[in-house]
Amino acid sequence: MECIKETSGESLKILLSAGDSLYGEVISKLSNTTKIKKYTSRDLSFDELDEWRTYTLPDILCSRYPGGVQLEKQELVDLMEWKLTKGKFRPMLRKLIDSNDPKTVASVTNRGFENMINYYSELSNKDTFNYDSFQKALKESLLIFSELKGVGPATASLLASLLSFILKVKDFDRKVIIIPPFFCDEACDALNPKLTVKLKYNLKEYFDLNLEKYITILGGASRISKSYDLNESERALWAIKRGQLENVQVDKKYLDALTNLLLSKPSLGSIKRGADDIDDSSAAKPKRRRKYIAS
Repeated sequence: MECIKETSGESLKILLSAGDSLYGEVISKLSNTTKIKKYTSRDLSFDELDEWRTYTLPDILCSRYPGGVQLEKQELVDLMEWKLTKGKFRPMLRKLIDSNDPKTVASVTNRGFENMINYYSELSNKDTFNYDSFQKALKESLLIFSELKGVGPATASLLASLLSFILKVKDFDRKVIIIPPFFCDEACDALNPKLTVKLKYNLKEYFDLNLEKYITILGGASRISKSYDLNESERALWAIKRGQLENVQVDKKYLDALTNLLLSKPSLGSIKRGADDIDDSSAAKPKRRRKYIAS
């Protein structure tokens, strides 16, 4: 898919290629590693679970459009299984997710998805990408998703990333649609190599340390003129960082490409920087008092 007017185009092309061959190699290694044996009710290996999350589930959501895009409880449970297997294992999250009522899962996820779908629907075919309006709509949806037990900003971003199915819907094929990325540790590390503080997994970090950096490596908000799924970049970044941890050979060209993109520092277009604009760490806090904070 042609996505942007290229700036540092070759570096971006090289980086995204890591989301294909290298990503598959790392996923296969994790799937074959004996320490990773966390299967779902679907009785899938990890590479099969990743295939389900990346392709099958978005297709299922697409089939539910426009009648009522929502997740079933078991789908939410399996998404958490994918998240915990692929990233940091937090056993309490599994229990919290499983404690949600099925009707609540359907209702909350429907409101979260519909909020972003309405935002996309209101874009005109002539609109260019506007970061401020995108950020506002996305923040609203992340807060809605976070009403579920066990869902903080990171998991909420995972749910939002499933909106990739929108790119297959004819209603949106002439609009500039940006699909929000999943907030994962490895991609955040890759985008912020000099970061030394421990992540709090709040909304401010999601926007400042993740979303804005993705826009940066695309050449800046003002340069985006076509639809783009930021999860393509997230998968590439995850593959690079996790590949290094798993002793998978990571070609130096990927590291050089990422460095070049981060050093280019293009204009962020309409992005407005300000500590108070998006600091909403309360989104990571539960509605009711409990000892465990979801991510």
